[in-house]
Amino acid sequence: MRRRRKMKSSLVFYLTIVVFSLISYIVGYYTYPSINKNSDFIELNHESSLLDLENADQMKNNNEKEETTKIEYENYQLVSQNTISINEETKIVFRQKYTICNSIIEENKLIFAWMGLSKNELKERITNSHPDWKILKFSSVEVVLYKETNHVRPNHYYVTQENGYIVVYRYDETIGATVADKTNVLITTLPQIDQDFIKEGILLKNKQEVRQLLEDYSS
Repeated sequence: MRRRRKMKSSLVFYLTIVVFSLISYIVGYYTYPSINKNSDFIELNHESSLLDLENADQMKNNNEKEETTKIEYENYQLVSQNTISINEETKIVFRQKYTICNSIIEENKLIFAWMGLSKNELKERITNSHPDWKILKFSSVEVVLYKETNHVRPNHYYVTQENGYIVVYRYDETIGATVADKTNVLITTLPQIDQDFIKEGILLKNKQEVRQLLEDYSS
């Protein structure tokens, strides 16, 4: 009888150990991966933070390099403007636009008084003596000065009417418009559309165009 009780107690003891062992195994199985995951997450966040710091440092270095390059370029331009000068081989172009006839005249001139001048020196010189002219281009090869004039280009012709007759004016750079030809053609003999053109005025570039127009109106 005592032997059976002893065997039963031993069996219960062993079963209890087995149950606790099984429970411990199950708890450990599900808990350990979670710890590993948390550890991996912490490690990943740490690596990400280090990468962000490296990227921030890299961006800062790049910005500093860009700013340095910009300053160096501006200094180079400033030095270039003061070192490049006009010499005896520099082509100097005066480009003048007449806005009424939308015509441009270009003249090449050699001005010995400008030899050795830098861009800033030339700008100061023309600002004092020729304020209407602007520097459009400046190099040791070519200097271009530009000016707009609200006039008709010299040697252009202007056909209009006076007292009912067709009159031709010629533009001169110094004295302006002068009468070049007074015709005997009455504008009333022309179609209405041509009369309107004559009253508004017709701008022509040369004598040949004037001659052709008068022949058309006389026929």
